[in-house]
Amino acid sequence: MKSQFSHVVLIAGLTLFGSLSLNAQTKAGATVPFIFQANHYAFSPGDYTLEQAGANTPGRFQLTEKSTGHSIFVTIPIPKDKKNYEEGHLTFACNDGDCVLAQVALPNSNLVYARSDSSIEKDMDRKLGMTAMVNVKLTK
Repeated sequence: MKSQFSHVVLIAGLTLFGSLSLNAQTKAGATVPFIFQANHYAFSPGDYTLEQAGANTPGRFQLTEKSTGHSIFVTIPIPKDKKNYEEGHLTFACNDGDCVLAQVALPNSNLVYARSDSSIEKDMDRKLGMTAMVNVKLTK
């Protein structure tokens, strides 16, 4: 019985270590030079970290403002294929000075996670109309 317990603890520990290693690989930083919204929350210009919430929840990211520690989870469930760029980026939909997080492309990944137009419109509280797409580089 003691041996089984030891095996369970060892497996749980290795699983935890593996998930921490995976999360460390999917964490990136970005400097966003403008005010933006994500999931109905407003963020100031500044430095941010973006971390994938886990291997079991693709498309779920934690966005943290470094200066304040303000953090939210952003779900972007629509993965699209992309070229495998070494550096990732955040893409914002901007209209008349209002910017909303629209896409996430993690470094060394072949996927871009894109929010639907309707979820972007809800963050903007109006139709997109003529919109500029702005990329912000992610760093490791």
